[in-house]
Amino acid sequence: MTLIEAANWSAMKRFYMPELDALRFFAFLGVFLGHSWAQAGGFIHPSSVHFLILLLQSGEFGVDLFFTLSAYLITELLWRERDRFGSLDVRSFYTRRVLRIWPLYFAFLLLSIPIIRFVPQMAFSWTYYPAFTFFVGNLMIAWTSSPPAVIGPLWSVCVEEQFYLTWPLILKRLSRRGVLIAGVIILIFSTLSRALLVAGGFSDTVLHMGTFARLDPIAAGIILSAILKGERPLLGTVMRLLLYAGGIGMWVVGASLSATPSAAPLAPLSRIFCTSLVALGCVAFMLGTLGIARLNRMFIYLGRISYGLYIFHVMVLDLGLIWIDGFAGWSMWGWAAFSAFELVVTVLISAISYRYYEAPFLRLKERFQRIGSGESLAEPVRAEPAFKLSMLSNFRRRAV
Repeated sequence: MTLIEAANWSAMKRFYMPELDALRFFAFLGVFLGHSWAQAGGFIHPSSVHFLILLLQSGEFGVDLFFTLSAYLITELLWRERDRFGSLDVRSFYTRRVLRIWPLYFAFLLLSIPIIRFVPQMAFSWTYYPAFTFFVGNLMIAWTSSPPAVIGPLWSVCVEEQFYLTWPLILKRLSRRGVLIAGVIILIFSTLSRALLVAGGFSDTVLHMGTFARLDPIAAGIILSAILKGERPLLGTVMRLLLYAGGIGMWVVGASLSATPSAAPLAPLSRIFCTSLVALGCVAFMLGTLGIARLNRMFIYLGRISYGLYIFHVMVLDLGLIWIDGFAGWSMWGWAAFSAFELVVTVLISAISYRYYEAPFLRLKERFQRIGSGESLAEPVRAEPAFKLSMLSNFRRRAV
């Protein structure tokens, strides 16, 4: 077996793009900075750096990037499984998702109980727990227009679980072209849903948390998978930088649109198409990242623990703010120092959770894999050589 044949056989058994782990960390970092800035916004007003404010606010769109990443990877993995085995083992897929998502999700729900009991500033109604237990917490928040402290970030996990529940059942009956068409239909459906909600006078919370109104980035991931077919685009450094700049620009414009006063003449259009623009920015980030050959292993590792980073970060930020009694009187540098410290604390907690709590479930999850996904805990995959083999294979195919 030649080197190229061995690489292709390995690719059939395992689909892993370490560069997307690194991108996943930066998606979290955007969310972290966005939430940290939102908590400081009432105290710090650097009017001379309006673009910086919009940039920090746009970080919360990292959630949309999480959606695009998940939809792309899940679609590609399911399609490869179907292509190799002729069918999808939906039960094994659900088992893998349960082992990856549920242990930390429900452990954090339990952890939040003593927190809201003994920290009055973080208390919220107990009525949220049944909704989050059955992964419809996002709909509960949309209904009440009052995100609960601590467990608020779990709303996006609920949206992803709803996607995981339905998408394999749809995809198992579709061709590659059908997947592309389905992605376009989902994108149109999501846009029309927001239009109806805006026409009905619903709040921004409903548009932000409602499942049907937030399907654009998920549709973007599905469409990207259908078009790329698992291939990494071979782009130069300049083109990648342009894609990143375009993605940042679209997110910043999205942040500006989301802040449009409701009385403004174009406010309805801004509310309808803001999410579409953000999803397009997510595609730009994905295209700019796929195929990067040289990766810092630290960013890959941080991406691997990003689920814990996302789950824990609001708890860490809120407890830190209570400890220092808010940002009153602080400068931008004070906020930056506090955010850096809270980020380090979040990383430490997440690393411990990943190593000592999540890892056993992840090892068990690997037993239900038909196509390997992610970096094996037993045999770490080195990113750069794998990419070079894939790139060489692409050149060979193009030369034929």
